[in-house]
Amino acid sequence: MKVCFITPELPPYLTGGIGVATLNLAKVLAKRGHDITIITRQLKSKKIFEKIGKIKIYRLKCTKLRFLALSHFIFIIKTILLIKTRKINCEVYYAQAILSQGFTSAILNKYFNKKTVVHIRGIDFIRRHNKQFKALSSFVLKNNTLVFTLSKDHQKVLTKEVGRKIHYLTNGKELSFKKSQKECKSELKFGKQLHITYVGRLDTVKGLIYAIKAIENIPNTLLHIIGEESSGSTVETERLKKYVKDHKIENKVIFHGVLNRNKVFTFIKASDIFIHPLLIAAGMGNAVLEAMYLKTVIIGTNIGYFKELISDNKTGLLVKKSDANDLRKAIIKLGNVKKRRTLEKNAFNKIVKDHSWENIAKKFEKVMKDEFNI
Repeated sequence: MKVCFITPELPPYLTGGIGVATLNLAKVLAKRGHDITIITRQLKSKKIFEKIGKIKIYRLKCTKLRFLALSHFIFIIKTILLIKTRKINCEVYYAQAILSQGFTSAILNKYFNKKTVVHIRGIDFIRRHNKQFKALSSFVLKNNTLVFTLSKDHQKVLTKEVGRKIHYLTNGKELSFKKSQKECKSELKFGKQLHITYVGRLDTVKGLIYAIKAIENIPNTLLHIIGEESSGSTVETERLKKYVKDHKIENKVIFHGVLNRNKVFTFIKASDIFIHPLLIAAGMGNAVLEAMYLKTVIIGTNIGYFKELISDNKTGLLVKKSDANDLRKAIIKLGNVKKRRTLEKNAFNKIVKDHSWENIAKKFEKVMKDEFNI
């Protein structure tokens, strides 16, 4: 099977989980004998073309226009021209988000009769009713041959909204990170405080203000916030920092910005708790899967896909959204080391069972065979 992935990002540039998930699935499919091509933007990498194993990667230069609509327009044009001029003739074109990628695959389907798939990611799910993106989302959902979503919750919602069959294909997790928690704590010079980490975008919908309020009055507790906002914005980041400063808790909340993946994993593994206080359940929380796999106990909100990932009091703790007090109670509860260890073990076993990239690749192959006969 010849598959062309069209993705907004790919390592070494990371803002979210899309690029990581794309590359992981691509590697497994290539290992299973499929011919894989990836078209992405040239962000941090200076390479225009490269190969990872047998995977062919084309990086289109859009770096300086990264946050503008013009960047997406250029990516669409360059992708279509690349496919036509380089004669990239694949059996399926697999877009990893709605924006320029999903629009590109929709054009390939509508005007060039290509078999296409669009995978609705977290930010897509949030934006789908936004005035700026509503028409675009409708066009993409209508004009791709197949639509994938990351969770059963989103599958149910989108099936009802768009009135067509929606396929469910989750994210996977397999890491080669080998450092122990003791080694990670030593590397980061973590003291005896209860260390809590958040990894992801710093957008308002992530609910970080409630995490900050939750730890405010818990003694010997330190909150590590890793990541940046979407589209280069700093509005929410500044609001969070102002709250921290105004309440004189700079010694309890540390903003680390964007870190490389090895350092992110070191923070997650060294931490006692991983927190994700989402207000809207979008995506499949790559960082949450990573934390579960690295055996760091999770606290998430009782909404959307979190209820698929986390069985309360079994693989983590679920709390009410927008409720700092409920979050505070959960953190205090997880001060018990024995309790954390039980939940961590259960969470790890769930990820190994339900989120293996090998199993996800097999499911993708089955859908392609059932729907496209390839």
